[in-house]
Amino acid sequence: MNTSFTLDQYQELKAAIAQGALTVNYSGGGQSRSVTYRSLDEMLRLLRLMESELGIKPAGAGRTYASFTKGYGSGAPLEHEPFGGGI
Repeated sequence: MNTSFTLDQYQELKAAIAQGALTVNYSGGGQSRSVTYRSLDEMLRLLRLMESELGIKPAGAGRTYASFTKGYGSGAPLEHEPFGGGI
């Protein structure tokens, strides 16, 4: 499928999703058209396709990893020696 999306179309679709509307009025290039989508899911899938084809990285994209430590070996100074101190 070879489609050409514009940044204006992307922004209009994104605005409609934010408003909870299923109908989007696209304008541009001297033409205007109205599209009614079947569901929010359909609109979100199209939005992701547009982001991919336009090279837009959506906000919050990427991976975030959690990191945990027990506190030992973290480089932080200890307030006291564990197990009673020195030898």
